[in-house]
Amino acid sequence: MKDFEILESEVNALVDAVRASGGEKELEARLIEAAETIHYRKVSSEEELLALLEGVIRRSKPPILSTTWEEAWGNLFSHLIALILASDRRSRMVIPRLYGTGALPAEAAKECVLCVNPGSTSTKLALYRGLDLAAAEEVHLPPDYPDSIENRARSIVEWVKARGIGSGDLTGVACRGGFIAPVPTGTYAVCPEMLQDLEEPRIVHASNMAIPIGLKLKDEFPGSADLLITTTDVVASDEMETGARMTGVRRLLRDGSGAHYLNHRAVHRLVCSLLGLSDRELTTIGAHMGGGISILRHVEGRVTDLVNAFSGVPSANRSGNIPLDVLLRAIDEGEMSLPDVKRYLYKAGGLIDLAGTNDFRALLHFRDTGAVKRQREKIDLVVDFMARGIAEAVMRLAAIERPIELVILTGGLARSNEFCGRVERKLYPYFPVVAVPGAIEHEALVAGHFLARFRPGELKSYAAERDALRRVRMEERSLIEAEVFVHPQLRKKENAPISNLDELVHLARSMVSKGRAPRIAVVGAENEDAVVAAKQANEEGRFPIA
Repeated sequence: MKDFEILESEVNALVDAVRASGGEKELEARLIEAAETIHYRKVSSEEELLALLEGVIRRSKPPILSTTWEEAWGNLFSHLIALILASDRRSRMVIPRLYGTGALPAEAAKECVLCVNPGSTSTKLALYRGLDLAAAEEVHLPPDYPDSIENRARSIVEWVKARGIGSGDLTGVACRGGFIAPVPTGTYAVCPEMLQDLEEPRIVHASNMAIPIGLKLKDEFPGSADLLITTTDVVASDEMETGARMTGVRRLLRDGSGAHYLNHRAVHRLVCSLLGLSDRELTTIGAHMGGGISILRHVEGRVTDLVNAFSGVPSANRSGNIPLDVLLRAIDEGEMSLPDVKRYLYKAGGLIDLAGTNDFRALLHFRDTGAVKRQREKIDLVVDFMARGIAEAVMRLAAIERPIELVILTGGLARSNEFCGRVERKLYPYFPVVAVPGAIEHEALVAGHFLARFRPGELKSYAAERDALRRVRMEERSLIEAEVFVHPQLRKKENAPISNLDELVHLARSMVSKGRAPRIAVVGAENEDAVVAAKQANEEGRFPIA
């Protein structure tokens, strides 16, 4: 089926859904007109087609909890986004939407920005001239080179110079930020304080190298006096609301770090823009489904709660959350040690332990081409287990006192129609679901650079935001650790005998507060001071208490 035929089918499905739900006649007529426009090829360019679909999506957005046309609407919306991301003009359509309100100034065309996105064995690079992607590659170190910031920076410099970029040409380096100290989302100028905080990161991760690499690149291009180094929506971002930070142990608090903020925030803004809304006007839950899986909730432009990529949903090589009773029993019985737990949590769990591969595409390909019946059954079981985990995490984050208007599936696994379908069916009929396949992280980094360059008032100060968040978190901790009952007050059956001194004191105080006089005997006093104290307590005060 060609794209036009698919689009016509999807718009007609939306017409049928609106009609079946008793939707507005005017909306139905507009949808029929759109279907005819596509059928008779009345659009002469890609730009016209995308504008037509965007208008259809905006006009036909289903109301909250409307189960009749949200599936058809979500499919059409997903197709619109897929067309945008597959377009030769992708960056020109995406970056301005991520930049936000107001048109980009003409000076943006003169910018030359390098995006640096380190992975475990390579560094993803993307070079943008204005809004156009000039070059992109995944740069690997030579086999005999030890992995280090210096060696990675050297290989990146060689790659950039091979693209004809010399001293004075580069105007920006946009780094994917790692585990610096927690800060709110946004764009920050890279600064020495970040390097200090990266000396002892909370989690060792490849993204921790991006900021030091960015600063080394500035030294390698000394003629670029105006070179601006930024980072946007780092993995250590934290905007979590107080109630979401609590656990069942008051000393142990959650934080918001460890999620794919860069792509999450970008796809949220892209979806909002296509609907003609600001990122504060839409309440969404996004699931980034890649080598790691994280799920975030966006409320009024902030990430108020999340399931992080390390202790939440099982992924390619991470176990995700394991029930504590199961884990403790395994440790007690000698089946697992603490080093084993760390290994499964960070690099040897999830898909690689369940199926022997961390490549989801290879797993499905093997199922469809060479697996025996037993293996196919196991693969289907594993795939459904992972899809169920994502759907369960989405449902947990939806437990707030406001409706979730949209669920967004993104990341590498969002390219799989089968996997997205499994997740979507488990969420039906509660939310419309839209797929944004792959990632738009590099476009988000460039948009962040443009924000810093042309709207510097929105550029955030790392030290100021870090320290302000620390003060807020200290106040929250003080509240969460505040005493309610100094001594535990355990529930007792009515008329049950008093069994300890704390209960005795509590009962005496409650009786006094009600104007009743308790009579308490002190038994077993072995010295005169105790007897005198009891006598004085009995004689002094309004009520005898001893």
